[in-house]
Amino acid sequence: MRLLLACVMVAGTAREGGGSLKKLDHLQSLRFVAASMVVVDHAIETMVRRGALDTGFLQSAWFCGWAGVTSFFMISGLIMIRTSWTSFAVAGASATFAVRRIIRVVPLYWLATALFALVAASKGQFFTLEQVLKSLLFIPYALPGSVLIRPIAGQGWTLDYEMAFYALFVLCLLLHRRAGVAMLLAVPLLFVVIGTLARPMFPYRDAATPLQFWTDPIMLAFSIGVAIGIFEIRMPTWHRFRHSVAGSLAIYALIYWLCTLIDPGYRLPVYGVGCAVAVLLCTSADTGGNGPLGRLFVRCGDASYSTYLFHPFAIMALSVLWGHSPAALQSPILFIVVGVVAANALGILSYRLLERPIEHRLRVLVESRFSRMPVVR
Repeated sequence: MRLLLACVMVAGTAREGGGSLKKLDHLQSLRFVAASMVVVDHAIETMVRRGALDTGFLQSAWFCGWAGVTSFFMISGLIMIRTSWTSFAVAGASATFAVRRIIRVVPLYWLATALFALVAASKGQFFTLEQVLKSLLFIPYALPGSVLIRPIAGQGWTLDYEMAFYALFVLCLLLHRRAGVAMLLAVPLLFVVIGTLARPMFPYRDAATPLQFWTDPIMLAFSIGVAIGIFEIRMPTWHRFRHSVAGSLAIYALIYWLCTLIDPGYRLPVYGVGCAVAVLLCTSADTGGNGPLGRLFVRCGDASYSTYLFHPFAIMALSVLWGHSPAALQSPILFIVVGVVAANALGILSYRLLERPIEHRLRVLVESRFSRMPVVR
């Protein structure tokens, strides 16, 4: 128990060769970009539903959403392997990782779920106990009348994947590094291969059952992130490109152009390769947080989880204001731009007032509980 306490107290720090791994500012900025792309996706969908944009714009929305989520998953895999590189087969490290992830992810997600349930109740929509429990416990399911697997907080479907990969990571940390890394790379691939037996990978279709959900090719994004993370650890100064985020934006633009030439059901490889290059580019050893704009991007990246969870509330509020604003201000482009700004502002507010304080207090609580427990020898 004391070992677990010590691990929790140093959570967030990883060492390689005796040196502390520094924060990758470019990567944090890319998290801001990825979260903003998801906001753009939902802002465009809102404008289509309101009739302000043609349904053809949904292709652009889906591109932003897919590119943003895929990048998020890759960054997640990268950060996990980077911060846990020396933790494989270390006593207590697996439990420590699980505790850290639960404290980091679960409370804020449960709060978001409760808020979405209250909003739905205000509109006369109520959820069963089964639906609530499945949402809170990250068990994929489809709401009645829907063909998509979505929890009460709709964007939480990505957290079902995150928690599944966390569980795999916890098991892999019990092994020596070589075996653990091999499992991290192989198991998602094996699941995807199994999934192709029930559903062909091409043309791609959204998962409609739990089996299809767990074997969806998007799971490979975590493994790709792990591979990028290993490369970054082995080659920490492989490049010092100062404008990595701008380069990644150019990559996203290229992906978008390529996707306009490819049938939607066959775009997965383009997303995978393009987002991998964008993430890899942001492992630059150059400090990307210099200057007011760079520091703002990093702060927004720090708050990207809050932005991702709570941005629908910003979009909903803005949609109400948009409907009551003068006709001259009812521009869909203006709505999308203001939506991105409002969502990130709400994310930063949530990060400072909710996410960070909750995580800090829970860590203090965990540490105090462990410190009072007798040492088991």
